Amino acid sequence: MEKIAVVTDTGSNLSFKQAKELGIYLLPLQITIDKTTYQDTLEISTQDIYKELAKGKMPKTSMATYQKIYNLFEKLKKEYDTVFAIPLTNGLSTNASTMQSIARELEMNVHVIDMYSTCELEKHVAI
Repeated sequence: MEKIAVVTDTGSNLSFKQAKELGIYLLPLQITIDKTTYQDTLEISTQDIYKELAKGKMPKTSMATYQKIYNLFEKLKKEYDTVFAIPLTNGLSTNASTMQSIARELEMNVHVIDMYSTCELEKHVAI
């Protein structure tokens, strides 16, 4: 029987606790405020971001680090036959193209699904 893994990012609005309970692998997006970069939900909470917005600061988001994606995919290659990845839409992030590139490099069977959306739709498909 084929072993399948599901990967998404914190753009899905899944918490790490929820993802673990559901057996979904979760990658943290990066959030930069001023000159400090945080891993979404691991080093900065949504409430912290709202506080910064209230101070007039504009957070910037970026994809999960290349190394985090690479390390996760290396691990998944050893344990799974197929990976379904549901990252933040390509229109907002390079997570999808980076995942595809890493999958090719590692010669993995990875299907990246672009939902052309974020948050609840991304979360729903991952679940």
